[in-house]
Amino acid sequence: GWGMDYRPFSHLHSSEYDVALFFNYTNPNPDLFRGLECQPGVLHPDCPIYNMINSYTQINVIAFGAGVWASSILLDNYFRHLSPQNRFRSLRLLKKIKKSIAINGTLCTVSNIWGMPQTKFNKIIENLEREISSGYTFSTSECLNSYLREMCSDAATLERYLQNLPHRGLEDIKNELASFKENFVFSNAIFWNRVIIGNNDTIIPSENQNRFWSEYELGLDKNNRLAF
Repeated sequence: GWGMDYRPFSHLHSSEYDVALFFNYTNPNPDLFRGLECQPGVLHPDCPIYNMINSYTQINVIAFGAGVWASSILLDNYFRHLSPQNRFRSLRLLKKIKKSIAINGTLCTVSNIWGMPQTKFNKIIENLEREISSGYTFSTSECLNSYLREMCSDAATLERYLQNLPHRGLEDIKNELASFKENFVFSNAIFWNRVIIGNNDTIIPSENQNRFWSEYELGLDKNNRLAF
């Protein structure tokens, strides 16, 4: 999600799976995928994403908030930067994605009907810019503190989050948020087979999420119901 690093998720571990975390979506520039004009399966030491995808026989994707959009963009860019002769063959990589779970997010980052409302987005950007000019930091930001209280919904959850607070700069996360609109490209490279929507999400309002997944018919079970 927005403004994160690995720290809030440091408790995630598994004896069966490796856990890879992706954060900071400021620049979804496909330059990450330079040098992919090779045979599928040949690992590139200078392209960790290509290495990761080709090193595993099974991949499960769990995305939160803006990460739902960003993970789809990541995979989309991956396929776009394969050479034409290898692109079709590499579609088999999609079969590696066994589970794909979207949590409190959509494929539209800023949208009055499918994502974060424009007024909320603008207000957060404006408040962060004001605080940056006044010398606030990630840990002292009133805007960010208000956002975190809204995201965590109760004091106990907020306290747990604050114990593992991301180590990022305030301008850094402001630029990341701004990029969600500046760099927006619609992508549905991943078929989400499960969607989890909080009942009272106000960051990306629950009604916007329900509307998006219903109208795009993604994340539906075999009976055409939202797979919550």
